[in-house]
Amino acid sequence: RSYEQRLPRKMKRLALRGALTAKFGDEAIRVIDTFGLDAVRTKELVAVLGALQAVGRVLVIAPGRDEKLELSARNLPTVEIILADSLNVVDLLKADVVLIEQPALARMTEVYA
Repeated sequence: RSYEQRLPRKMKRLALRGALTAKFGDEAIRVIDTFGLDAVRTKELVAVLGALQAVGRVLVIAPGRDEKLELSARNLPTVEIILADSLNVVDLLKADVVLIEQPALARMTEVYA
């Protein structure tokens, strides 16, 4: 027996908007141009995150699949990468810092606005 209940689409969007507003109020959201990683190296990603002062659980919202970014971050347990299309409230609330790439922000407004 499944007790799963479907949530209306408008309610999901409202919850996502509320979570984004809460993170914005906490100054936990930072919009960046792009990561611009030259190679698949975890050290480069750690250096970029250090320069952005992203400490704790970091959620990176990417506009599309970026193999260099994914492979560089897979060895970091506190960094999670999610696509702008598949954004969800649980990942947003778990993160201490949310980094949004500029093209991902445009995609988010297109999908969720």
